[in-house]
Amino acid sequence: MKKGMLLFVFFACLFGACQEDEHGISVQPNEGLKVTGKSGESTRTSIGDDYSILWNSSDAIALFSDKALAETNDADRNVTNIKYTLASGENNVSATFTVADNVTYTGKYKWGASGTHRFYAYYPYREGADATAVLTRLPATLSNNQVQEAANSSAHIGATDFMYASLSLDGGTVGNYIDRTLDFSFRHAFVLLEFTVTNSTAAPIALETVKLDGNGQTIAGDYTFDITTSTLTAGKTIDASGNMIDGVKRTVVQLSVKEPVTLAVGASTTVYMMIAPTNFTASPATITVGTTGGVQTFSGNADLLAGKRYTKTLDLTTLTPAVVDYTKGALVLMEGNMSNETGTLCHISPDGVMTPDIYYRANGEHMGNVAQDLFINDGKIYIITQNGSRNGGVGMFVVADAKTMEKVVAYEADEFTPALSWPTHIAVTGGYAFIRDNNGVYSFNLATKTIQFIEGTKGVIKNRMAVAGNKVFAAAGKSLHVLEPGRTDIVHTITMDANISGLRKSADGKLWVSVVSNPAVMMKIDPADYSILKSNELGSYKIGAGWGAVPAFAAFGDNVYFTNGSTTIYRHDFTSGTTEQLLNITSKIADAAMNYNSLGVDPETGEVYMATIKGYGQDYKINHVSVWNFNAAEPLKATYAGYFRFPAGVYFPAEFK
Repeated sequence: MKKGMLLFVFFACLFGACQEDEHGISVQPNEGLKVTGKSGESTRTSIGDDYSILWNSSDAIALFSDKALAETNDADRNVTNIKYTLASGENNVSATFTVADNVTYTGKYKWGASGTHRFYAYYPYREGADATAVLTRLPATLSNNQVQEAANSSAHIGATDFMYASLSLDGGTVGNYIDRTLDFSFRHAFVLLEFTVTNSTAAPIALETVKLDGNGQTIAGDYTFDITTSTLTAGKTIDASGNMIDGVKRTVVQLSVKEPVTLAVGASTTVYMMIAPTNFTASPATITVGTTGGVQTFSGNADLLAGKRYTKTLDLTTLTPAVVDYTKGALVLMEGNMSNETGTLCHISPDGVMTPDIYYRANGEHMGNVAQDLFINDGKIYIITQNGSRNGGVGMFVVADAKTMEKVVAYEADEFTPALSWPTHIAVTGGYAFIRDNNGVYSFNLATKTIQFIEGTKGVIKNRMAVAGNKVFAAAGKSLHVLEPGRTDIVHTITMDANISGLRKSADGKLWVSVVSNPAVMMKIDPADYSILKSNELGSYKIGAGWGAVPAFAAFGDNVYFTNGSTTIYRHDFTSGTTEQLLNITSKIADAAMNYNSLGVDPETGEVYMATIKGYGQDYKINHVSVWNFNAAEPLKATYAGYFRFPAGVYFPAEFK
């Protein structure tokens, strides 16, 4: 066994009870090394009943030094972001950390240049900080979407925490082993908020969310931390070269309970939120508690200091209906697991707050099994599902208010004659819903509730239809069929040189079409006379949709983004005719291994949304929706995880206007 450094961690103080010496950590250089842990694990701590910090098995911390050297198998190197993982002490206030198994470090430090040696540590360990190791600007991210697993649980806090420590030693003989004990004291860079929510209304309710609005002040997002001065800088992050660049600022943080917590009359529960240090004395924060019975708002005007715990009782007495507007921002539709789940719909607001399962929250019932597609028209949202009421869901075809998501009507499979066979896509215009299934496309009169098959549409591909100029466009191999409300025949057909891989209405009311010819082609068509306004070849780039059921591309202005069914994003400038590869998103999100029915582009901001899962089997539960701004120095703007089980697509209400 190699000889090396064990990190003994002692959390002797309560969260917020001590200012300077909250969390002690002892480092003994010459103890035996136990190799544990793997890179890329999530970090997580929880809070004990006395507010002490409890370690979790996946926790990892990192060490730096300005002068000390780390002995490796081949040479000495700088002590830069050396990873230590938990060896023992899970769910305890004291623990032992050992060097990670993916490090070639032997476990020993040596004295470097003469003079005082400074040592630094931070939690949680962040992969890649060694490549950008500037102690004056360590990157930290505080999510504005925090999810609590259950009532009174604090297991999510460690994933949002950032702690730091430093100490100095008088130098020794250069090249000799450091044989001293390093005693660190960790501090918190962020603020812990503990809310006790009490139901003082006259009826049982279920707690869903607690949202804190900083009223213009930044309380989450990207930060850099100067560990030498304990300074936190909001709205900044680090690029691949270690340079400080603009990041994301968030003024709203929402805490969602994964499953709503039922509160009987008089009952209470506790939720935990983490935000950045903020002074609300001059401009109070607004706290909104969301429940199944309505919402109630509170204010908070404290000066919240780093490393402190603040408590507030939120006594619910008078609930009012929630004011929601889901017509702004983005919508993500999920199929769910066909065997035991239903479809779900999530909303991401313009300020980056993600609200899960908004259809259920509005109606108290789940939508149908294996949701496939949606369309917004005339203030209503139309959702088509493959299997209707299977697994307790409601409706093969659901109509709801687009702003509030309150159900208007739901049609079950047996209400359609002729019967639909695994419907997959929908488009709505002129009082008719056009529904694509295994047999072709049907026209459903929304007023008379009658459905008719449109002759000649056998072979329409499993992909979205587009509406432009009050006409519906549907692809069938090389054919682009034109359909109109009230007609049961194909109005017109445009024949391409190769198969069509996607259709979308353009911002100027025309029609984008992608074709998988060789070379691939991106074109724009006038829906009025079907003329091709412009056609660009993409050279060596491919623009297929893969096995997915969404268009192969999405556009913002004349910038066309596509993936060819992969996790690599490309951009074609339709004006200049140039195409470039932007990035493979797995370079930023390791578990984003499979593009699942992506991508989408916000027609108001130009931000690109990617929906991914890690894989099949149980890996579909490891999923992300990531948001990218390719005009920023750091393109990854936001990541949302855990709610996107087999995404059916990303949609933007603004694109239906």
